[in-house]
Amino acid sequence: MDLKNKVAIITGAGSGIGREICNTFAEQGAIIVLLGRNVSALETVNIELSKKTKCVTFQCDVSQENNVEKIVKNVIDNYGKIDILVNSAGVIIDGPVTNTSLNDWDSMMNTNLKGPFLTSKYVLPSMMKNKSGSIINISSIIGIIGCAGVSAYSASKGGLIMLTKSMALEYASHNIKINAICPGMVDTPMNENSRPTRNNSILNYIMSNSIIQKYFQHKVKLWEEVIPLKKVGDPKDIANMALFLASDKSNWITGSIFNVDGGLTAGLIV
Repeated sequence: MDLKNKVAIITGAGSGIGREICNTFAEQGAIIVLLGRNVSALETVNIELSKKTKCVTFQCDVSQENNVEKIVKNVIDNYGKIDILVNSAGVIIDGPVTNTSLNDWDSMMNTNLKGPFLTSKYVLPSMMKNKSGSIINISSIIGIIGCAGVSAYSASKGGLIMLTKSMALEYASHNIKINAICPGMVDTPMNENSRPTRNNSILNYIMSNSIIQKYFQHKVKLWEEVIPLKKVGDPKDIANMALFLASDKSNWITGSIFNVDGGLTAGLIV
């Protein structure tokens, strides 16, 4: 799945899934444009990637329109095109609706939904001009099935799925494919402390018992019990799917939503 000389913008490039997608695309020869908020993290990734391919970094808050517009223009001025956009930047703040502040709601909506809208808005004209392109949105399985305790995050990721489908229809005639990946429980810094029932007050009370804490001391043990394939995902699992969607191997796929979750959304094992 060769991406040689393809120009790929990847948001949330400093860590987790975004970082692994950068690495995977670089291995296939893509020119990588890294976007993120953490300059230090971006510089670290840049050093790693520069051994494999051309790359450039931009500090960027994807919810800020002027910032996004200037960066996209800079990339086009320097490389003449944009072939791939991966919207991987995301934030999650726990809490049911009654415990979610307006600031927390806005933070998740701004990064998880407004961000992909803005990056797509400014990247699409270049793709339309070239009659080619691939946009890959990193959503979540809880944008499909919901999850108690993270209503705002779930809403933002559900919105991203609908944005993906609608944009795919709007730009199919320009030979632009737009798809979404919905990761399950992946071993990333953002998920480091998550558990399926972390917001259950009864469980939290029980967890105060030191003996029970020993049993649940590592999140992987609990997640492995409910994931059919019995293992937590690796960022590489998501990056491999992104590579397929970015490559010419997926030229007849658009408007599709891919669950990469070890079978978690397939149903219940009883």
